[in-house]
Amino acid sequence: MSGRAARHDAAHGRIGAPVRRRTRAEPADTSVSPADLLGRLKFPASLALPGYTSCSWRTEGNELYGVGLWTPDGSTAISHTPGAVRQIGPQRLWDTVEDLAKIFGDEPGREAFLLTVTPTRQTVFYEDTDGPSWVLPATF
Repeated sequence: MSGRAARHDAAHGRIGAPVRRRTRAEPADTSVSPADLLGRLKFPASLALPGYTSCSWRTEGNELYGVGLWTPDGSTAISHTPGAVRQIGPQRLWDTVEDLAKIFGDEPGREAFLLTVTPTRQTVFYEDTDGPSWVLPATF
């Protein structure tokens, strides 16, 4: 048998397909600091990553040294102040954060966003309807 664990179906007494174990994500360089996600990119991230959750780590002197974010599908990203990030899961969360950093050089004012609502869709645009946009999850 391979080094991977097999899933056991106790209800039917049979062994199923091998269960893939999570591997450790290799660190990658990033130019976006954790402080950016908690500051100027917080509102845009809520549009681009609906339902994301975040946490942060601080030193005993209350200096930010890392931030983690995850989504309900199991995607996770952890970024540290020195500029390294690890990502795992179906979505590349920190890639989205880096894309947002390119769009928003400064913290955007909420008045710069436009909202269109139709019976089947809600879309947020930045600055005009030809600019970056995000479709909000439907809760109809």
